[in-house]
Amino acid sequence: TINLMASSQAIFQLEVNGFSDRNTVEVILDEDNNGDYVFSIDDQFSNYQEEPVFQNLNAGEHRIYVKDLNGCGITYQDFHILGIMKFFTPNQDGINDTWNLLGRNPENTQGIEIFIFDRFGKLLTSISHVGQWDGTYHGKQMPSNEYWFLVTFKDAPDFKGHFTLKR
Repeated sequence: TINLMASSQAIFQLEVNGFSDRNTVEVILDEDNNGDYVFSIDDQFSNYQEEPVFQNLNAGEHRIYVKDLNGCGITYQDFHILGIMKFFTPNQDGINDTWNLLGRNPENTQGIEIFIFDRFGKLLTSISHVGQWDGTYHGKQMPSNEYWFLVTFKDAPDFKGHFTLKR
């Protein structure tokens, strides 16, 4: 008697949630999959887990691996998580001198606009998806303080938050 088990490489989609301290990605397996799968992020050769959810990811580029436990191979998909800088220090030391979105690439930032406000709600600047803010308003350096931003997306809800400018 020979028992055969149906199995295949995974077909899946990703649900990516950024802009938070708990940046997450969840693997959503296609209904037609018929294997037993484990999941890994950024490491094809180890650290596989049974749970298809990964949390507390850094903004930037990542790769998710889905391995069939019955030997039918590994599939993968690249993705980016958008994030924000919590602070920046425009002191010209080459480290955090400008404020911008983290984890951006041409695929995940098309149609994004970013607006930066002072604590009174005054619009200081707007920047594009590839832009950055140097901490000035009409050529004058803004003081150390909290500043607010609004990120608008073409196909997703707006995102609001704040960051610190430190001098």
